[in-house]
Amino acid sequence: MSDDEIWRVIGSHFCSFRVGGKPKDFCKNEYNLTGRCQRKFCPLANGQIATVLDDKGKIYLAIKTVERAHFPCRQWEKILLKKDMVEATKQIDDELQYWPDHIVTAVKDRLERILEIHETTRKLEKEKKKLLSVNQKFERREKKLLKEARRKARLDRTVQKELLLRLSSGQYADLYQRHGQAFKKAIAKKTKDIEDILEPEVAEEKEVEQEMELEK
Repeated sequence: MSDDEIWRVIGSHFCSFRVGGKPKDFCKNEYNLTGRCQRKFCPLANGQIATVLDDKGKIYLAIKTVERAHFPCRQWEKILLKKDMVEATKQIDDELQYWPDHIVTAVKDRLERILEIHETTRKLEKEKKKLLSVNQKFERREKKLLKEARRKARLDRTVQKELLLRLSSGQYADLYQRHGQAFKKAIAKKTKDIEDILEPEVAEEKEVEQEMELEK
């Protein structure tokens, strides 16, 4: 079937790729060169046409020729283009050397637009802030476990402090024999270290309890 006959059918009647009811409306075919429903850029009604495709960040020059028309799955030949605009333009000039000027110009315009979209996307990715979801149930459970662990640790240190106080007061004089003054200084220093550890833990535990009450 000739290109004119195809356009006579899909141009004046129904086309599943046309967005709108009339020609010169938009076209959603990925191989359309300009995105408009026009005879000279229609990928179905032209046996020889080219376009630029963006596939997961890679840019391809897709070329359709009449010689491959009898292989529908091989109609489009894809050529990977360079990311640099100058080198990609040179590739297009080499591949479409004898093609009509309006197709070559439209291909270059489409390439320039795709490269602009890539550049804008990269800038937005750098500026974008990532939002992380918070599992409220998991956070509450972790706070409860932390609170319980601190309570047990504080209990152990409290018992240790009480034993040191009893030891320094001489309640276990029969069990432990030490040099009096040096022994008392060591006990006092150890008791003060335990108090310094207990005070911030108690304050921090109170803050955790207040946060949990506010969440409830």
